[in-house]
Amino acid sequence: MSPKLKKAIIVVVVFLLVGIAALVAVSMLSNLSTTTVYDLRLVDATTEEELFEKDVYLTAVSKNNFDIKIESDTSSLLNYVVTSSNVAVATVAKHENVYKVSYHNTGKAIISVMPAESDVVKDSFVLNVKENIPNSFAIIDAEADSANEVTIYADDRDYRFDFQAKKGTISENINLSQMVVVKDYNQDVFDDIYVDDATSQLVINAKQSEGSAREYITLQAKHKDGAGLVTTDTFAVCVNVLGNYIADIQLMLNEDPNFDASGNIYGSGIIKDGEQKIQNVYLSADISAIYAKIRVVYTNGQFKDVTGDNHSGAQSSFGEATELLRLGNYYKIVVPTGVESVTVKFWHDKKEENLTFYYLGEKTSSAYINKVNSFYERYTEENGAKVYYKYTYWDQRFMRNDAITDSEGRIVGFAGGNPTSVSE
Repeated sequence: MSPKLKKAIIVVVVFLLVGIAALVAVSMLSNLSTTTVYDLRLVDATTEEELFEKDVYLTAVSKNNFDIKIESDTSSLLNYVVTSSNVAVATVAKHENVYKVSYHNTGKAIISVMPAESDVVKDSFVLNVKENIPNSFAIIDAEADSANEVTIYADDRDYRFDFQAKKGTISENINLSQMVVVKDYNQDVFDDIYVDDATSQLVINAKQSEGSAREYITLQAKHKDGAGLVTTDTFAVCVNVLGNYIADIQLMLNEDPNFDASGNIYGSGIIKDGEQKIQNVYLSADISAIYAKIRVVYTNGQFKDVTGDNHSGAQSSFGEATELLRLGNYYKIVVPTGVESVTVKFWHDKKEENLTFYYLGEKTSSAYINKVNSFYERYTEENGAKVYYKYTYWDQRFMRNDAITDSEGRIVGFAGGNPTSVSE
């Protein structure tokens, strides 16, 4: 390519670039010259009131913010820029259809809005970020012992307590981000203690232990000055830590090895909602097997199935004649014929429970019939118009198969005669 041709090409390219730049500039100027801003205001997104000056107080970090909107009246659509004059005090970020103003430290910041293409028209307001240092602290949680005392279990779980940190007559919690727990608490007892400023809660976690303790923890209210954080008030909270250990051992009984409808509990201690305590367990010639799981109840109210645990087991008082098998996560118990009762001992660690199984014999025996009849309770309607029966025993396999029911499904009689062992 000749030098003259190269020069010619360069001249053309430069000319085109200059032309394109000129067109862009003309377009922008044309847009600005043809767009008229009649009104431009920053308003509170909640109240929709125009903002001129706004005072806010530091609370929880997650709550130190508010939303603003832009209200404008222009002859065409414009893009806007919203800024903060002091990002150490407050920052602004677009969030969906609003702008979120987040404030971080005490001080003053000017929040401004202007068209992206020009600063000729703008609006702004002054944001004053202040702090109120709490001079009172009180636990208000319903589970607390008092305003400055709580009780938890040493079970390695988080216990949360609602609190209020206030100053004077100010109704809301203040400066929660500056409420801190002094790390001089007993590290042998506690795993972690901190203030959750977002929820206004004191969180306490004690390490798993069977021993109990009474400890005191310290909270401090701080504020920022030129030298950093300065402590202004100190508050003490008493924490009673109760040992967490096995309080009771129970058996979960079922007529089905799948435990689809488990909720029949034998043993002492608390039970779950929807469960029922079982007093006696009966077997017979044709209903000879029952299924059981072992669970323990801890002092903190938690339940744990320990059937397959190496520290758990079962043993029959009748020796080899009782079939006692651990099949995976349950026991199958078969009582031999010809005996009145068999007692089986279940245990986990040092806790044990003895359960006696009573044998009713054949279906045709009087003992069997009388006992099954006693499983039905007789009821009478309030007006005395109708008598009906309810089956009250937990094992459905003993229900009579000759029941007569009404349209509501209630048992009103039996084809083979009504129970005679049920009191009238």
